[in-house]
Amino acid sequence: MTNNPEQTAETSNSNPWGNPRVRIAFLNMAIFAAAALVAASHPDVLRVDATNLPIGMALVAGFALSEKLIFHVEARSEAVSYTPTELALAVGLVFLNPGELIVARLLGATVGMVVWRRQPLFKFAFNLANFALETALAVGIVWLIGGGAVLTAWLGMFTGLALAMTIGGILVTAAVAQFEGEFVRRATEQIANMSIFFVPPAAVGAAIAVPMTVDPWLGVPAAVSAPVLWYIVRSHGTLLHRYSDLADVHDFSRIVGDAGNLNQLAESAVERLAAASRAEQVAVRLWIGGESIEASAGFETGAMAVLPAKGDDRWASTLASREIVRLDEQQSAQLGVTPHLDQPLVAPLRDDRGLLGVVVIADRGGALSTFSDDDVDRIQAMIQQLAVAVRKAQFNAQIQYEATHDRLTGLANRAFFEAWLGEAIRDGHRGAVLLLDLDRFKQVNDAFGHHAGDELLEAIGERIADACTDADLGARFGGDEYAIFLDGLNGRTAIRFAEELGRALAEPITAGPAEIVTTASIGIAVAVDTLADPTELLRRADLAMYAAKRDTTSSVVLYDTELETDDSTRILLLADLRAAIAHDTLQVYFQPQIDIASGRVAGAEALVRWIHPEHGFVNPEEFVELAEQAGLINDLTRSVLRQAATAAHTWHSRGWEIDLSVNISAISLQDELLEPLVVDVLEETGLDANRLCLEITETTMMGDPVRTHRILHRIESHGVRFSVDDFGTGHSSLVNLRNLPVGELKVDRSFVGRMLDEHHDDVIVRSTIDLGHNLGLKVVAEGVESAEILTRLQQLGCDIAQGYHISRPVPPDEFAAFVADHDGSRNQWETPELVEDWVESPESTADTTID
Repeated sequence: MTNNPEQTAETSNSNPWGNPRVRIAFLNMAIFAAAALVAASHPDVLRVDATNLPIGMALVAGFALSEKLIFHVEARSEAVSYTPTELALAVGLVFLNPGELIVARLLGATVGMVVWRRQPLFKFAFNLANFALETALAVGIVWLIGGGAVLTAWLGMFTGLALAMTIGGILVTAAVAQFEGEFVRRATEQIANMSIFFVPPAAVGAAIAVPMTVDPWLGVPAAVSAPVLWYIVRSHGTLLHRYSDLADVHDFSRIVGDAGNLNQLAESAVERLAAASRAEQVAVRLWIGGESIEASAGFETGAMAVLPAKGDDRWASTLASREIVRLDEQQSAQLGVTPHLDQPLVAPLRDDRGLLGVVVIADRGGALSTFSDDDVDRIQAMIQQLAVAVRKAQFNAQIQYEATHDRLTGLANRAFFEAWLGEAIRDGHRGAVLLLDLDRFKQVNDAFGHHAGDELLEAIGERIADACTDADLGARFGGDEYAIFLDGLNGRTAIRFAEELGRALAEPITAGPAEIVTTASIGIAVAVDTLADPTELLRRADLAMYAAKRDTTSSVVLYDTELETDDSTRILLLADLRAAIAHDTLQVYFQPQIDIASGRVAGAEALVRWIHPEHGFVNPEEFVELAEQAGLINDLTRSVLRQAATAAHTWHSRGWEIDLSVNISAISLQDELLEPLVVDVLEETGLDANRLCLEITETTMMGDPVRTHRILHRIESHGVRFSVDDFGTGHSSLVNLRNLPVGELKVDRSFVGRMLDEHHDDVIVRSTIDLGHNLGLKVVAEGVESAEILTRLQQLGCDIAQGYHISRPVPPDEFAAFVADHDGSRNQWETPELVEDWVESPESTADTTID
C-alpha cells in the first residue's frame, strides 16, 4: 500500500527554505539516509544470490504491476492508496535477501510510477525514498522478531509490514504538511486510522507469505488464494470509501440544513463541496426570485465569470439536465470557462418546481487527478440535498420576510420597525422618527373601491422607499399609516425632509380609474442621548402626527411638550371610552316622538350619553369622533343598538306600539359589517325588525351612493326601515330618495325652530312635508320647542313631532313612566310648557349619538 502527498499550489518565498518543495527535497534525502542506515544494520544486506534472480525479476514485475492496480480511498482529510504491494513485499521477505528486496522494490516502483502513474519528479523522488525506508524497516523488524515457530514468523512479518506502512504514512503526512500545515493533527489521524488503513493489508500479506517459510510449494495455494485475499482487501477499502462518502453527504446535509440564511447556505455549500470532492475550485450561484446569490472558493479572479447568468441561452441545454454534466474541451470553450477551470463539472441545482441555481466544480486535488464516477455520484447526492436545503431556506426566508414586512408595499411592518429601531438606538444611532397618516384616504376607498386604495398605498410606499437612504428604514404600520427612521437627522433637517416628502407624496398617482392627489399629516420626534426609548419616540411622533391632522396651517409638526396636555387627555379619554364600551357603562336615553294627529307616543329616538366618573358629562360629538378615529365605532354602534332594542322589546311586551329610531355613523354606513351587526342584535334582543328605524344623514347617504345603496338594501331586506335625518341641510336628489329604501324624512331643527318667525323657513318646512308625502314618505319634525310650532306642523300635515316641548331625552325608566302617564289625548300638548335652559344642563348638547 502506498500513501501519496496531495499536490497544492506552491508558496513563493524569497527564502528558499520557505518553499515547500525545497523542504521536501531535504526530507527525501533524510529518508534515503534513514533507509540506508536501517538496511546497513542487517548482516546480509550486501549478500547476493544468483539463484534468486528469477524470483527477483518476478517481484520487480509484481511491484510494477501493483502501481497499475492501485485504487484510492480518501477518508476525510487523508488519501490512502491500496495496492497489491504488500503481497509482493511479503513474498520478497521470504525469498530475497534484504539488499535484493530493496532493489526489486525500487526498480518495480520506478517502472510503475513512470509508465502508469506518470508522477511529477518531486513526487516520484519522495515516494521512491519512502518505499526504500518502508522496505528496509520491514526487513529489519522481521529479522528482529520473526523466525522460529510459525506463529512467531507470522507475528514478525505482520508487525514488520504494519509498522513499516504506518511510518511511511506518517512521512507522507509530513510531506503534505509542508503545503497545508497541521502536521500534528494529520499524524494523529494517521496513527488512529492504522487499524483501518494498514492492519488488513499486513495481515493478508503475512498470511500468504508465512506458509512459504515452511515449504516453498505452499506458495502455490497462496498464489491461488491471493486474488481472493486481494479482493477482500479491495472490498474493505471500497466499503471504507463508501462509508466516508456517506459521512460526507450526511455532514453536508446537516451543515447546509443548519445555515441561517441563503447567503450562509451558499458559503457553507461551497466550503463543504470543496472538501468532500477534493476540488480546488467551487462556485455556486442561486437564483431566488430576481436576486442572485453567489459564493466561491479557490478562484483568484473571475470566479463568477464561469457561472451562467439566468436565462443565458448558451447554457440552456446544460442546465436542462437533472444530472451532473462533465464539460469537454469544446463545451468549455463554447461556454467561456476554459481559461478558468480544469476538468469542470456543472451541476444544475433544481427540484420539481424548477431551476434554483447552478454549481460548478473543477480542478480535482488529492490522490486522484480526475473526478471519478464515485466522485460524481457523491457530488450528485450533495447537490440533491443542496436543492432541498435551498428550497427550505427560501421558504423560511419568505416566512421571515412576510413576518417582518408589509405584503402590499414591501416596507417593514410595525413589529419589525419597532424592534429594528430599538436595536439601532442601542447601537448608538440617533435620528428622527416620522409618522405619516394619509389625509382623506377613506374617501378614495369609498369612491373608487379598495383595489384603487391598495394601488395608492403601494405607490406611497414606493415613494417613501425612494426617499430613504440605506441607513434609514421605512415601514407601513397598517391602514394608511407609515413610519420612517431618518438616521442622523435633527429636528430642523427632519422637518425639511418631511416637507420635501410631503411634496413628493402630493404628486398625482394613478389608482384605479383616476389620478389621485393625496396629502399626508406628518409627526416628528427626535432621538437624542437624553431620549433613547423607542416606545416613547413613537408615542411622541404619534402625538405630533395627530396635532398635524388638526393643524390647518401645516401638515408637518415637530413634537413639543405642549402637545402632551391636550393629547394626553384625549388618549386617557379614549382608554376610558374603550373600557366603557366593553363594560356597557354608556347609557342610552330616549326622546319621545308623538303622532301629531292623535297625540299618542308613536316612537322614540335613542341617544347615547356618557357620564364620565371624573369629567362628568362628555359631549357625544367628542367621544363619537374618538370612537371613529380609534376604530371603535362598530363596537359603539352595537352597544347602543343592543341597549335600545332591549328596551324597545320590553315596551312591545307591554302592548305599546312604539317604533325605535337609532342614528348610524357615516363610517358604519360604509362598512359591509353593518348588516350582520344589525341582524345579530335583532336576533339577540328579539326586537321585531319592522319596529326598528335607522337614521342616516343626507351627507352620509350621498358619500358613496353605490355602496350605500347596496348596504341599505341588504339591511332593508330584513324588514328594517330607514330615515333621512337633518333633511334639507345636505345635497340629496329626488332620484336618490326614490331609489334608496328610505321610509321617512326628518326636517332639521334649524328650520322647524324658526318657522314661525322666518317665512322662508316656514316655506322650507311646508315644501319638505309635501315632498315627503308625494314620495310616500312619513315626515318627522324635530326641534319642536312650543305648542305654537306643534299647531303649525299639524296645519301643514306633518306626521310626527319631537322636541323639548314634548319631552327632553330621558333614561329608559323615565321614558316608560312618560308613556304610561300620557293616554294619547291631543289636548295635553296644546299648552306651552317651560323649556329648560339646556345650555347649562349636562343634557343640553345636540342629540348626537353615532352620527
